[in-house]
Amino acid sequence: MGRSYGLSNRIDEDKMKKKALIILLACVLIITSLPAIALANEENFDNIFTDVSVYDWYYKGVKNTYLSGLMLGVGNNRFSPNSDLTLAQAVAVAARFHAMIFNKKIQTNGETWYLPYWSYAINNGLLSKSMLTVELPDTVKATRAETAFLLCEAIKNSTIGRKVINNSSIPDLKNIPTEYQEAVKQLYSYGIFAGMTDGLFHGEQNITRAQIAVIISRILNENERIPYDEKYNNSMAGQEGNYYMLYGDCAFDKTYSYYVVASSDSSNGYIVKIADIIRRNNITGEKAVVYLGYGIIRNLKIENNKLYFIETTSTNQGGVSLNAYSYLVSLDLNKLEATSLFRTERYHTIKDFALYGEHVYLEYWNPDTQQTMLVGIDKNTGDLAFLKLLYDGSLGLSYNGMSIFNDTLYYSKENVSNQTIFAYNLITMTTKEIATVDRFVFSQGIIVKSKLVCKLPRSSNGS
Repeated sequence: MGRSYGLSNRIDEDKMKKKALIILLACVLIITSLPAIALANEENFDNIFTDVSVYDWYYKGVKNTYLSGLMLGVGNNRFSPNSDLTLAQAVAVAARFHAMIFNKKIQTNGETWYLPYWSYAINNGLLSKSMLTVELPDTVKATRAETAFLLCEAIKNSTIGRKVINNSSIPDLKNIPTEYQEAVKQLYSYGIFAGMTDGLFHGEQNITRAQIAVIISRILNENERIPYDEKYNNSMAGQEGNYYMLYGDCAFDKTYSYYVVASSDSSNGYIVKIADIIRRNNITGEKAVVYLGYGIIRNLKIENNKLYFIETTSTNQGGVSLNAYSYLVSLDLNKLEATSLFRTERYHTIKDFALYGEHVYLEYWNPDTQQTMLVGIDKNTGDLAFLKLLYDGSLGLSYNGMSIFNDTLYYSKENVSNQTIFAYNLITMTTKEIATVDRFVFSQGIIVKSKLVCKLPRSSNGS
């Protein structure tokens, strides 16, 4: 059982463990009901394109669309995933997709390559009014909004599953041309289309070959679609179906990558208060939510098939958002059960932590006494092992600033003008100063072969 610090009560662990059950509900997807599609032999796919790796985020999308015959390479064993599509190319893909779904044929001849597809699209009502006015579609780039419209029209009246699994809103919907808004909303709701890394859809941006391949793959395979429903996680209500990565926090092992995602929108001033953890298979690219957060999540670290992280909840005091509690959480990656090993006093903060041996070492900030403490707890039970005052002062460590090597914990103390790096021996419990650097130069201390190395950011002029 995890213990809280000082007079704090133990967190309701049952509430946290219920997250695993919520996750199972949130990640339920419907098996596709596509008509039978003859796929090419996939045994040698990995040897076809030199610019598509099994570790690329678009790998599965490219593979599925290639094997279905909807997209081929550009020659010389290249798929060119980052190349933009012209409007003619996007229409050709949509036309082939429609023909495949409805078992139709597109007659091609020696005329300009895209004309048969363009004519097919016109005859089957795939083009928007704006597209019909384009004279040379092979000379203009296709946008994300136009592609959404084309694919939405292609699957209309088909037997392809269109279950609504995402009730999130689209922050920049009003910036999308009116004739494309409904298509974008529909594909969002089906979990087929999603936003960019900044949380916006960006309908005006060009669509790349990798992006359209992934979108088509989601249409072909419902288990690849992106679900989100405020019934399971209201932190995403009012936001797009695709999350953006928060603070760059991630951890990985041989099979999976884990990263923190969050959302915000204009209704709350784009302030992030709740984050979740996504697990991505490093080989297949498949993603699933493994932890639904109650607060901001930081500092992911994996050890012995457990994911450790800091979760800090917030509260509102007089219109000001303040940290309420910080938790050190351990997530069992086999059972997907989360346990709070440690909770702070109200308004206190865990800034960082390090795993070493049987203990977890926490950097604990007490705003009441203006003190930063080193708290050691048992990694399995959360029992308090020891407590040490690191220093007094209103400024504390930089996030992600703790490292342990050879029984020595390295940390830094920051003041107005500089940052001092210390080494604390966990066996002898003695501290010595290592170095002092300018506060505006020091970025983060890391340990490389028992030496502390300062990673320097670029200067203000960008050099």
